[in-house]
Amino acid sequence: MTEEMRTWLKLLKEMPYMDESDYAGQPEFFQELMDECRISKLDTMEKANYEKSVLEYEDVQDAMSCARAEGREEALLSTARKLLELGVSFSDIVKATGLSEEQVRELK
Repeated sequence: MTEEMRTWLKLLKEMPYMDESDYAGQPEFFQELMDECRISKLDTMEKANYEKSVLEYEDVQDAMSCARAEGREEALLSTARKLLELGVSFSDIVKATGLSEEQVRELK
């Protein structure tokens, strides 16, 4: 029997006697299993609310990721504009910022 199997068996055996603080110190796979068990015990309305909150959380994460990408793009464009004002060549600006040559030319 492997060590991982022993860990599983021990955790499953002790599960009825564990409280929340006991779960926190367990391996990640066990914590994920416990999360799934908690979700499976929810009634229909609670499950619907949980799934809705997960979707809302994912939407917020997507929006934040998009905003960061847009902010990064704007910062690169701003830097490119300043470099153009300083007379830096298009090719050097492209190398420094990672913007395309077309994007840099549009700034001029």
